Amino acid sequence: MKPNMLSTLLLDSVNATIQVNLVDANKDTALHHAAASCMDDGNTRKIIETLLSKSDAADAVRKLNDMNYTPVHSAIRNSSEAIAANFDLLLRNYNEDQLDERVEPVLNFIARQNCDENPRGKILVQLIGHFQHALDQSWNDCTPLKQAVLSGQRGVLAELIKQPAAKIDIYKRDSKKSSAMFYAVTSDMVSSRLFSSAFKLLLS
Repeated sequence: MKPNMLSTLLLDSVNATIQVNLVDANKDTALHHAAASCMDDGNTRKIIETLLSKSDAADAVRKLNDMNYTPVHSAIRNSSEAIAANFDLLLRNYNEDQLDERVEPVLNFIARQNCDENPRGKILVQLIGHFQHALDQSWNDCTPLKQAVLSGQRGVLAELIKQPAAKIDIYKRDSKKSSAMFYAVTSDMVSSRLFSSAFKLLLS
């Protein structure tokens, strides 16, 4: 029997008394693990729905593990086509404004992931539109655009620049008075295809 099927049976048997905020040694909740599951057997969604229904859903999706990751971060970190089908459940109750400053914003987190020319990346860049309100927000002196340049993520960079111009300032400067354009020009990637693509995107 598949692990997720066993999980579903267990949830069904203890549905009335389940405690969704219990954590393991890494401070991961059951929702962290379910959100990161790569199994596509139809049971993962049911597990997530059940866990969210047995708690304050908004509270459940902002629980932090020992890496200061929420279940949404866990899903992004382990993203697959199976996980993509469940992002709507997590994002429906996710409000970054309710998180403290320790938590890396989703857009910055995505900008650090490997999103170029792979199925996983295509899934992640599709999430960017969900967080348009945070396109120009800075975390640790880093906007998502600057993070994408520093991390060498062409796919994320391209998707960020596609967002409405009113919501993103490609020349926004950090505490060093430097913009994403500056970091693209001075990057160690100047000889790579990534640099030339990023530079063209920033100039377009």
